[in-house]
Amino acid sequence: MSKAMPLPVAFFLAFTLTTVAADEDVIEAEAFHLDGSELVDSNQGARISIPSDWLDTRVGESGSYVQFAGFDPQVNSFAISEGLIGIHLSSYGIQRQGSAGAAAGRDVFVAIDPHEREVLGHIEDLGVTKSRGGRYMGCHPAHNDHFYLADINGDGSIDIGAMRESFTCEDAYDPVKDVDRVVAAHSWHEFKWYIFDDGSWTYDAAQDGECPPDDATYAPWPGLAKGPVQFVMEMSRSPVNMMTTSSCELD
Repeated sequence: MSKAMPLPVAFFLAFTLTTVAADEDVIEAEAFHLDGSELVDSNQGARISIPSDWLDTRVGESGSYVQFAGFDPQVNSFAISEGLIGIHLSSYGIQRQGSAGAAAGRDVFVAIDPHEREVLGHIEDLGVTKSRGGRYMGCHPAHNDHFYLADINGDGSIDIGAMRESFTCEDAYDPVKDVDRVVAAHSWHEFKWYIFDDGSWTYDAAQDGECPPDDATYAPWPGLAKGPVQFVMEMSRSPVNMMTTSSCELD
């Protein structure tokens, strides 16, 4: 995955990246599933308990309409290193009442030893990784984080890269029509990397902006086919400014 994301590419990715298929040899969607706070081996029925505070569903931010969102029973799994499995869990709650259309959710990555049936660790806190704000003058602000799996530091274990995609709504003034209006901006941000070591992933600021290697695997959100940014871009009636702070070109 090379440098330099030209704006036409960024515009195209806005409508396609959220539906990129994962490498089926790397990510499995049916090997495990979530039952409450327990991870269940779909083949053997073995259960592994996940600490409940890792699955905190209180994802509301200041001013957000959505305060709770349960984690989807569907999870994705991938090999971290010999004998260790990574589990990707996802939550996304949509406001069911009113017309604001707000939504929010989190992504959690957990490392397990399936043979010992134990949880080793997780990414400490990715925060709110998916969000859609209430409608403002016909525009919904939104963001979602895209995840990639790769051995970014060459130590033989799979690390996790996160790139934020955002859609913002800014006040503007139209002097010709003498009216206030909203201008939307679509942006890609630099990658952040979480390095696997001693059973968990830790954010490494030294890797900021590092593009995923060519053999990286895109990790789709379990149970969610379309992210909030793609949704609001398809619905937006406001002019959209294409922006990017990312130097990565993604296939």
